[in-house]
Amino acid sequence: MKMEKSQSEFEEREQPEVEVEVFDSQTINWEMIKEDVLQLEREAFGEKGFTEEDFIDDFKNNAVVVLMRAKNARPIIGLTYAVPIGVYYPERKSESSNTAIIGDTIITKTYRGKRLVGRMMFLLEDALRKRGYQYLERSAMIANHYAENVEKNYQDRIVHKEGPRDSFWGPQMFFKIKL
Repeated sequence: MKMEKSQSEFEEREQPEVEVEVFDSQTINWEMIKEDVLQLEREAFGEKGFTEEDFIDDFKNNAVVVLMRAKNARPIIGLTYAVPIGVYYPERKSESSNTAIIGDTIITKTYRGKRLVGRMMFLLEDALRKRGYQYLERSAMIANHYAENVEKNYQDRIVHKEGPRDSFWGPQMFFKIKL
């Protein structure tokens, strides 16, 4: 059974040149990225998106944050991050050392469909494994085929799946993935 995808598997198709970096709660400078992050969030989710306060709360809670920029460009074109499961579900605080949950994954519209989420996820998962996490949980929207793509890309590592679940953003699938 295959446990993790290699970087080359995420790069099978031609992709735009991008730079992807991992940050943590101690190294991320919210003031330097907030305009780009909030713009991405509004573009993706409109008024249903996270607020500045939501991001600040998540980023200060031992988050692992992955940012993507077009090569040699300033604006952030993609973002994903994860926090310990107890941040979102206090009743599961005892699992926080081995289970992280994705707070958000966004790619700007002009870069969607180019298999760039995989580049961010590869780095996020690697950083989480280095911190000792064994599982990653996430909910994914059904409407835009994101849940279908998550299931396809993680099929060998999904240890639990539920859904569809109703959410503020519409029906979603839930996945627990072995890192």
